Amino acid sequence: MRFPREVSFKSCLSAVDFGSDKKIRFSRSVGGRYRLRNGSILIFNYSRNYQSLMTLNSASTMLTLFDAWLNIPDGLPPMESVQYSFGFMKEPVLSISCYFKDFKKLVRYDDERILEEDPPFITGTGYSTGIELSYRFDIKGFANSLSYTFSRTRYKFKDEEYPPEYDRPHVFVLFGSRALGKKWELNYRFVYQTGTPITMVLGYYYTHQNYFNDYFYKYEYTEYPGGNPTKENPIYSPRNFYRLPPYHRLDVGFVKSFKFFKSKMEFYVDFINVYARLNTLTVTKEGKKFFQMPL
Repeated sequence: MRFPREVSFKSCLSAVDFGSDKKIRFSRSVGGRYRLRNGSILIFNYSRNYQSLMTLNSASTMLTLFDAWLNIPDGLPPMESVQYSFGFMKEPVLSISCYFKDFKKLVRYDDERILEEDPPFITGTGYSTGIELSYRFDIKGFANSLSYTFSRTRYKFKDEEYPPEYDRPHVFVLFGSRALGKKWELNYRFVYQTGTPITMVLGYYYTHQNYFNDYFYKYEYTEYPGGNPTKENPIYSPRNFYRLPPYHRLDVGFVKSFKFFKSKMEFYVDFINVYARLNTLTVTKEGKKFFQMPL
């Protein structure tokens, strides 16, 4: 079947074998473009994907420098998602796209289980939706590129809906550069992001040692006023109910082009976070903040 030159399609199909059930699953994607008479392009895409890896996280974990990845345990299906997107492009100046991603199957470590025989992993669903904008423009000798994303992501486990750790509704990036003479270049980059969702400890409650048998008690006891042996139990906020302060910084750099023998080379100097913004790295359960290095 032949399509007009203004229309183009692409598709991909791959077979994958995940999980203990040994079922063959097919990841597929379909996309297309339609070029308008004024040169603008309409874009659409559909994809269904599977993933056999998951990360470990917990409501009691306040700081994670590295995500721990592991295979989804036997007996659980792979994670599955379906994504739809539609966009408009006016090359090379403007690009707008919106998307909706339906997480049909998600897997998470259950940090709320009580009994050891309870399953350590649970399944859930979720969704992610958003709009992405990019725009290029020139002003006062600077060639600038602006990108902005507004998005919302929600997971649902055990009838509890919450934003995952990577949910950042606003992401704004502005980049620009201009020539300084024939061999020097000045560039800058400004980044702004909504703070990461976190779970906070709101307070504590104390339970007497004799209230439960020793099967549930594998923790150190503290002395409650009055001398009775007790256990200190944290009271958590709803999962990821709070957020860290917004992250933002400005970087400025200089680049010099030159030749070394017959090879083209560049020498550059970067000034990172020029206004020394103290971006928050994490917050402890007691509310103490730790900041990233300003430079």
